[in-house]
Amino acid sequence: MNINLFSSDSDESNFKFGGEMVSGSGMRAVAACAALREPGADYDLQDPYELRSAIADLIGWEEAYSGLIGSQDIPRYDDYLLLHAAYGNDWPTLALTAYMERHGGMSRKKAKVAASTMWANAVERYKERRAIMAREAKEAKEAKEAA
Repeated sequence: MNINLFSSDSDESNFKFGGEMVSGSGMRAVAACAALREPGADYDLQDPYELRSAIADLIGWEEAYSGLIGSQDIPRYDDYLLLHAAYGNDWPTLALTAYMERHGGMSRKKAKVAASTMWANAVERYKERRAIMAREAKEAKEAKEAA
């Protein structure tokens, strides 16, 4: 699918994604990126429910819904799908760079540095969450076996 990077839809998605990254942990976006990069991943732009489920499998439902109210979650997954379609596999840093330029008033060079730093921090939080989930799963399995 060819998407105009400067369409109102992609710009709105970029704005919401950038706002999420600035104000949140970014773990949901990192999980979306991981899911979208999985070999054979083929998420439908018109059906974000499968992506939402994949993200919840990676970080848990609580984190998948973090910061979202009610039905706000599906449009957020739509944003990830749209940005992936527009920018490709490097959508997070490219979209963040564009966000910092357009909405943060940064030069391209500063926007790239800020986006890379912000994304790296989100990836670290994601890795920490995955490690916690693995430890909790192991403890639950051991407790079940001991019972």
